This record gives sequence, C-alpha cells and structure tokens, in this order.
Amino acid sequence: MIEPLLTAILTVLIGVVIYVLGQIASKFFIEPVHELSQTIGRIGDSLIFYANVYTNKVDPKKHKEANEILRQQTSMLKARAQMVRWYSLFHRLGFIPSKEDIAAAHFELIGISNLTPRDSSDCVTNLKRSNKVKILLRLIDKAEQSNLLTE
Repeated sequence: MIEPLLTAILTVLIGVVIYVLGQIASKFFIEPVHELSQTIGRIGDSLIFYANVYTNKVDPKKHKEANEILRQQTSMLKARAQMVRWYSLFHRLGFIPSKEDIAAAHFELIGISNLTPRDSSDCVTNLKRSNKVKILLRLIDKAEQSNLLTE
C-alpha cells in the first residue's frame, strides 16, 4: 500500500525538479542566445530596408529615422551579447558570432549611424561598412561573402 504512494510522490517530485531545471536552462541560457539572434536578424532587416537611405543623399528626416533605428539596434546588440552566459560555448557550437565580431559590427554600425552621406564617398563608406557588418554577424552565406568582397 505504501510502495505505490511513495512511487507516485517520487515521480511527481522528479517531474517537478526536471521542470524547474528546464526552466532555469531556458531562462538563463537559451532565451539570451535566442534574443541575441533576433537582434542580429533585426539589424540585417534594417541594413536591407534602409540601404537606400544610408548609401544615398536623401531627405534628412529619412536619415534621422534610419540612424536612430540602427543606433538603437546596435545598443541592443551589445546588451544582448552581454546577457549570454557561456558565450564562448555557444560561439564554438556555431550559434552566435564571436565577441570580437560583435564588437567590430557594433563599431561599423555606429559608424553608419554617425555618417549621413554628404557626397558619394560617404555613400561608398557606408556601403562597405554595411557589407562588413553582414559578414561579421553572419547574415550572409559564403557565396554572398565572396561577391561582397569583390565589389
């Protein structure tokens, strides 16, 4: 009579422990990596969406909008990268770019945000920076990388 009751209690306790450990793993390890990946995706989207703005001389309001969004996303990139525990493990597993690549991408994105094109050389500079960010954050595959590097 007591043995089935103890088995049931033990089963429930093991289930609760496994659930709690799963939640801890999710909140502390999986979600930060996922949020960093989402932020990288948003940056990729903005680089494509605003390419006509940061690589051309257009309406200053458009530049301000693009610059603010890129700067906000750049801030989030650094913040989200800092939240990832065991960063080097997730990088070695191929889930996220290296911290060095995140820092370099941050630098280039701030450069794009700071430079409102005044002439064609500024447009080219921003295009090169954008291409570098795409490579650093692994937003493009190897074939596209070789195409960008030859441009």
